[in-house]
Amino acid sequence: MELLRHWRLRHPEPLVVAGNNGHAYTFRESYCDNGFVAFYRDRFGVMNLDYPNVTFPPPTGDGGDYSTVSMASDNQNVPTGHMAVALQKNYDYPCGPSLPPVLASYTNDYYGNLFYNGAKLKPAVYPASMVINPQGNLLAVSGAHYDESMKEVPGLQVFHFNGRNPITGYSNILTKDLISSVAWDKSYHLYATSRATNKLYVFTITPTSIKPVAGSPFTLSGPSTLVVRPL
Repeated sequence: MELLRHWRLRHPEPLVVAGNNGHAYTFRESYCDNGFVAFYRDRFGVMNLDYPNVTFPPPTGDGGDYSTVSMASDNQNVPTGHMAVALQKNYDYPCGPSLPPVLASYTNDYYGNLFYNGAKLKPAVYPASMVINPQGNLLAVSGAHYDESMKEVPGLQVFHFNGRNPITGYSNILTKDLISSVAWDKSYHLYATSRATNKLYVFTITPTSIKPVAGSPFTLSGPSTLVVRPL
């Protein structure tokens, strides 16, 4: 546990726990290095650093060098779990410019290895953070950044998450506000806060319909952390 605390202090990206509850993933972030990191849970319940024993292949087909932007787990384990990973291709390795991010689907096995599945999909917003709903079939992508090159576009967008199959498009940009945090409950409600505008957006989103909740967006006073109680 001391190892995990030390890692999190130096690398603030949150751990994403796989559906088997035995592995977790994150990435170390710096200007020239955005490498993948894995952990495994031992028989005492402690998460231990497992990198580089776990494999994390980049998307195939173009031989490019990719950095990890964000990731999310579908929390399923029937019998394997799946993850959405946002990747950004560097075309002047290691510290040069990069292309806009893409979304890719991965399957994780019993040993925690991740296997790339299917085609890459380009979102309309910058995937600063991502969350898959408890049912494992919808992926919310939120952007909290903006730059003049339009590589980092704020907003909120939802995709169909299809397990081991490629991620597919669903919504347009639901709001162009900078989104600070996003979360799902178990009843297909999506919550998103914007610290920049002091707003809370709430949507009812199923695989076939998208509707804002009456009164959304709601005005908040300095929203910071979003916690949703699973109902």
